[in-house]
Amino acid sequence: KCPGLKYKHYSPKAKLVVVQGNKENIRSYISQKITEDKNTGVLTYGKANYPDAKCVIDAGCNMNEYAHNLFSALRQFDKKGISIIYAEFQVEAGIGVAVRNRLYKACAHNIIEV
Repeated sequence: KCPGLKYKHYSPKAKLVVVQGNKENIRSYISQKITEDKNTGVLTYGKANYPDAKCVIDAGCNMNEYAHNLFSALRQFDKKGISIIYAEFQVEAGIGVAVRNRLYKACAHNIIEV
């Protein structure tokens, strides 16, 4: 048995939802959901504008930056007392596989495909 190989791991206090698929569909879905809860944070991939979100943090414009910024961003959401975080994500090869693994464990496999 090794820690971190199964279940939730390195997760924020807030509920984390990974939204993946077509970028336009991702942003449309998140925009709709953040109107339901004003204490929402969004982790963007490639800068996006979510004026209704309490906190928006850009993970970067490539998977290397996303990997570098992921856990720091989740800690920032915790410091701001965010209750739910929507993370934009697009499945990519290479380092994207490692980022996907980290993100899926952090969200306890709470993934929305749009």
